[in-house]
Amino acid sequence: MSAVEKAKALLAARTRGTWTWQKDSGTDELFLSFGTYSFGAGLPIQDADFLCEAPDILQALVAEIEALRASSPLSASGKRAMLEEVLGEENPDALFAEGFDDAIVGVVRRCGQPIIVGYDYDSCVKILMDRDGMSHDEAVEYLEFNAVGAWCGENTPAWVYPVSKE
Repeated sequence: MSAVEKAKALLAARTRGTWTWQKDSGTDELFLSFGTYSFGAGLPIQDADFLCEAPDILQALVAEIEALRASSPLSASGKRAMLEEVLGEENPDALFAEGFDDAIVGVVRRCGQPIIVGYDYDSCVKILMDRDGMSHDEAVEYLEFNAVGAWCGENTPAWVYPVSKE
């Protein structure tokens, strides 16, 4: 269950489902609207019982989200964004291998060369197998020809082959 799904379930359980997502027309930002509304005389009236419970519910939601953030690995988009920031300072021309953000392991530093993006080779093979339905041999062949074997200059990504103690 994702953090958003878990947050929705917690809110629904605690508030008897009396919340909805709203979009601010001026900023296009999403926000949660709490309470039961009635439109007597054209004015929205929030449920007083919920307003009394709201601080505890929101605190529980914040605690739950923080626990999920602390226990979950950095997302692929989060890794890429973090690397783009680092690379923007040191090597804004570094190249990414599109479609393999989940396999990013970090940056590779080389003596006298710009830093570049590093990918876990085995994770890239798994992505091709899971995402594209390739067999292991097909995924290896595709990766070798289209990524590992594609030289695009000094900013070309690196492929890391993990070594285990097993």
